[in-house]
Amino acid sequence: MRIVLFCNDRTGLEIATWLHGRPDAEVAAVVLNGPGQQRRADEIRSLFPDLERAGLILTGDMLKNGETVRRIAGLGAELGMSLYFGHIFTSELINAFPRGIVNLHPSLLPYNRGRRTAIWSIIDGTPAGATLHLVDEGVDTGPVLAQEEVPVHPHDTGGSLYRKVEDAAIELVRRSWPLLCANALTPKEQDHDKATAHTTSEFEELAYLDPDQIMSVGRMVDIVRGRCFNRDNCVRLRTLDGTVIRLFVELIPE
Repeated sequence: MRIVLFCNDRTGLEIATWLHGRPDAEVAAVVLNGPGQQRRADEIRSLFPDLERAGLILTGDMLKNGETVRRIAGLGAELGMSLYFGHIFTSELINAFPRGIVNLHPSLLPYNRGRRTAIWSIIDGTPAGATLHLVDEGVDTGPVLAQEEVPVHPHDTGGSLYRKVEDAAIELVRRSWPLLCANALTPKEQDHDKATAHTTSEFEELAYLDPDQIMSVGRMVDIVRGRCFNRDNCVRLRTLDGTVIRLFVELIPE
């Protein structure tokens, strides 16, 4: 199957690497995140030197140009594959592919649409997982093709759950690829009444804990562990004298 990859980060790199070596996949072009938003971009580029020479490794900011979209449409690709890609697709770009665009989303849709999905599964107690779905004009609202649920344990942090979901997402694509090629995955409409989503501002609001705020111990622990990805990306506490303390936790099950 002839495809265009829209990819970023470790998940995009690993799936692009896997597809690159398959006889049933032909990558017609690669689109990376725009400048300042790229992760593992150089490694993804290195997989496709022929596309690089042909000027067919593009970036997300170029998709605003109608000529770029028309160029992609002229490549004859059947399907677009979005792998942790950080840009919204226009209807013109979606319609450039006879079979549309399939997106790999790091949540068990309809729960946790949008970004920063792992933290909300911990804080809200919603299911976690990975979803392969068709792209429509909404954000993570298209029909579901395949899913893999990931258990959320009491000792998970945002970082550990994110990595588990990454692994599940990569495996979901590998398992679903033959059925995707055969057009044998049946789209299933999401239950929009169960949908949850959070904004980036809500995520940032949890960056600092108010020492005067009253909440249950369980709620506080869930906020701290959910917001805990590494020693820089974690919750901070501002004390009365103005000192800022980072709350980085390790949870060890007995």
